[in-house]
Amino acid sequence: MKKVCVFFAIFSLFVFVSCGDSKNENKNEEPDTGETVTDDDATETEPDTTQEPADDSDTDSEKTSECTGISFDWNELKKYYSYYFVIGEDPSLRLEFHQNAQGTVSAGEYDLGKGFNKNYRTCSECLLVYDNIIEVPTKKLDYEKTFFQDSGTLKIDSVDESGNIRGSVEAKLIQVTIDYDNKYTSTPVEGGECLEIETAYFNTGSCTPDCDGKICGDDGCGGECGKGCGELACNAEQNACVPYECEPLEFEDEVRIMQQSAFYYYVTYAAGNSAGNTSLRDQLIIGFNELTELQTGTVTLSLGITGCAYCMSFAEDMDSNGHQNKTYSQESGELVFEEVNEGTMESRGHGHFRLVEYNDNKVPQPGGKCYEVSNFKWNTMDHNN
Repeated sequence: MKKVCVFFAIFSLFVFVSCGDSKNENKNEEPDTGETVTDDDATETEPDTTQEPADDSDTDSEKTSECTGISFDWNELKKYYSYYFVIGEDPSLRLEFHQNAQGTVSAGEYDLGKGFNKNYRTCSECLLVYDNIIEVPTKKLDYEKTFFQDSGTLKIDSVDESGNIRGSVEAKLIQVTIDYDNKYTSTPVEGGECLEIETAYFNTGSCTPDCDGKICGDDGCGGECGKGCGELACNAEQNACVPYECEPLEFEDEVRIMQQSAFYYYVTYAAGNSAGNTSLRDQLIIGFNELTELQTGTVTLSLGITGCAYCMSFAEDMDSNGHQNKTYSQESGELVFEEVNEGTMESRGHGHFRLVEYNDNKVPQPGGKCYEVSNFKWNTMDHNN
């Protein structure tokens, strides 16, 4: 059975189009999103992909000479579990991928009208349009018409690690019926209508790294160009590794223990609001991920905003709504826990560390600011007093 990776779009149409069913035997069950969606991917019963491609006669019935052009708002395509959709009015468009058992998608150019793709029973790249939602007594909803690909080209230019896709499609679709009792075989409707999608472009969030002329720093997709700069900083042009030039920064003496759910963290503020705009506060959070008690000793800090047991987040110029102008995290340093209350998160100690600016992709900002904290002290041993 093939595992379904579905790209599902429900769009507003500016001219008349049509619609139909899906390979899901429970196709009328809706995901719990508070919006009308026609499939529940988690309960999908999928067809057998070991069948041979359907005979040409499967799609060679009489067709209309002219097709109705259709247009969808591809910009609103969003991800929901293993498929993508946009909530909107009739008709709806569905793009499915059955390329492998894992349900993943590979970049490439696909002919929608040849081989396995000639029938919904066997297609690995499947394009359908449904039109006119109708109510039936035993189901939540159904469709008056179903259209399936007859010809066309689907191009997947890129697929990122999250399964987002970028590409284009142009296709002719003909009205069909789908036999759910015969392994989802699609049969053209004699004298049925046809639809035409002129070349349309889509991007569900797929990101293409940009490292042209760069040896370090952000690639625009949350990764890094080159091999990084080690103990050096990446300059703003991302073409050289340079020494850090950091401003000194001190913090207030008061450090408080805070708790959110099962996570503990320390909170303090820059002395005199000295980072950035001095009229706005600058907050430092030291997070203890998945830790419920501390131990004496020295902790070495390393570069990284995620995956760290001891994580620092510094918000520069934080307004009354909790929004900050810049965000920083640790690049290097040490925290020395001189004393701890056994079995608790209470401690006393000192440390030194470097904070570097991070961008929205959660990677260090090339040419960004940095701060050196040379004498950080804390004592939360009596925080309940």
